[in-house]
Amino acid sequence: MIKYWIRYILLVCLPYLSVGQIEDSIPVGKLEVAEAAAAILTIKPLDQDQSFFKKQGIKFEYVLEDSAEVQNKLYAILKQLHAKAYLTASVDTFFQENRSQFSAYLFVGGRYEWANLKNGNVPSAFLSAINFKERMYAEQPFYYKEVAQVQEKLLTYLENHGYPFAQVFIDSVRIVEQDVSARLYFKKGPLIFFDALKIVGKKRAIKQQKKKQKVRITTGFVASYLGIRKDKLYSEKLVQKVQNRMSALRYLTTYQMPYIAFRDDKAELNLFLMDRPSSKIDVLLGFLPSKDALTGQQQFDFTGNIDIDLINPFGTGKRLQLKWQQLSLGTSDLLVRFAWPYLLKTALGVDVSFKLYKRDSSYIDIISDVGLQYLFNGNSYVKAFWVNTTTNLINIDTALIRQTRQLPSMLDIDNSSFGLEFYYDNLDYKYNPRKGFESKLVASFALKRIRENSTIGGIKNTSDTTFNYASLYDTVVTNTFQYRFLLEHSHFFQLWKSSTLMARYKGGIILSKDPIYENETHRIGGNKLLRGFDEEAILATFYNVFTLEWRFLFGRNSYAYLFGDAGYVQRNTISSNFDDFPIGFGVGLALET
Repeated sequence: MIKYWIRYILLVCLPYLSVGQIEDSIPVGKLEVAEAAAAILTIKPLDQDQSFFKKQGIKFEYVLEDSAEVQNKLYAILKQLHAKAYLTASVDTFFQENRSQFSAYLFVGGRYEWANLKNGNVPSAFLSAINFKERMYAEQPFYYKEVAQVQEKLLTYLENHGYPFAQVFIDSVRIVEQDVSARLYFKKGPLIFFDALKIVGKKRAIKQQKKKQKVRITTGFVASYLGIRKDKLYSEKLVQKVQNRMSALRYLTTYQMPYIAFRDDKAELNLFLMDRPSSKIDVLLGFLPSKDALTGQQQFDFTGNIDIDLINPFGTGKRLQLKWQQLSLGTSDLLVRFAWPYLLKTALGVDVSFKLYKRDSSYIDIISDVGLQYLFNGNSYVKAFWVNTTTNLINIDTALIRQTRQLPSMLDIDNSSFGLEFYYDNLDYKYNPRKGFESKLVASFALKRIRENSTIGGIKNTSDTTFNYASLYDTVVTNTFQYRFLLEHSHFFQLWKSSTLMARYKGGIILSKDPIYENETHRIGGNKLLRGFDEEAILATFYNVFTLEWRFLFGRNSYAYLFGDAGYVQRNTISSNFDDFPIGFGVGLALET
């Protein structure tokens, strides 16, 4: 956005290092070009032996495609030597022996070294920030790229700490024989602070209404989201990320490139935003004919799908979500969620959810989740959470318990877990990325308590009235600990302009020294994980799933894809112990509506 000039030492005192003057190190002569014939270039050293050239990776003879490559090879050799501090290296004599044979006498010269590179006027705090130490440049080879890197690092640091107009340069250069000494200087320019954001909302007409409205967003939310708050030191890094960060918001779009306006010691970010439809309300309800398992009579089961997702309804980035779906006959999942990012203009956010999961006629889970997030610039965050899960059995096979005198593979359980969740987003566009990666790690520690079921405790056996079925719980460890870990990583590799390859890993494990019951396991399978299998049909205590997916992108949020999922699944519970290698593959289409 802002152009700066940097005066490199090689431009000050070493003119022969420029590209044009490397050419001057090669004598000009008549070069007869052979058509489509191989050329042989012989290097003849003037002041170095064979071991030196071998160490530098320079051959004595090169077989090239044609004579046009001869001069390019000489340029490359000289550039390589200059970069390794042999700054006076040059081709002393160059001649063509015949149409395909060329010879060059190479003078290497001595290696230049630093006598010293000292601080001129840069504050020590700035030098410490870029890890600059004068002793690193005493009696060391003079690598001019390192000088450029020091200048660039210092300039970048200044740009990101309030000095966008800073200049960094090398001065007081002295060369004695082959020893170079110099000083590092800077001109910091004015100290700049961010001013309040300016949002220019583009008006849009509302159907069947004459009135118009501006963009529905608050400057406080945008400032917190971008990390560009009033009176904060100017940071070029934050400014460069603005366009990409704004494109990651589903409910806003930019109709003009943002820009910075500098006034006195203030930098005002101007954003040109317009609402983008993002909320959705999908409701599908119906009745499915079935037969009663006991009587065989015809009946109708209520089924359907409800997906209400209100994103940014109040202009502060909040999200309200209600989702209910009938996964299979008798199995349903209800989710209610509320998320409030950047609470009271701070970097904190809350994420609260309630989930009700009913698995056929076996059990019902009641899950409460409360999370406190610390939000970094963009979409990355770290979250501390508490999850309380209560599992209640619905139908119990008392006849089987009476016969076997064993508890079922599912029990009534209370589980309170505390944990941390880390998420890092480095995607170029979150909702349809071309390149980049994202990672998530979840680790939790749970206190588990098994409750006695009154139905099991009240079982009576007429053939043996002395046996108390409540005593089956005597051998059960009712209070124990449990550890859960989840890891997800997705990496996108852009292949061509309109296609990308996604490589993804998802894994999870439950660790406990005491038995794990069927209703405690991970439930995987379906569209989110292991496509091609029934939704949440696979129960696992440990799983690894690897995915390769090729995407053809034909819209901002639309793509077609080919995928392959391969996994390894273990289920080690009190009633089963097995592993499996599920595989799924197919094609798909994602469309923006």
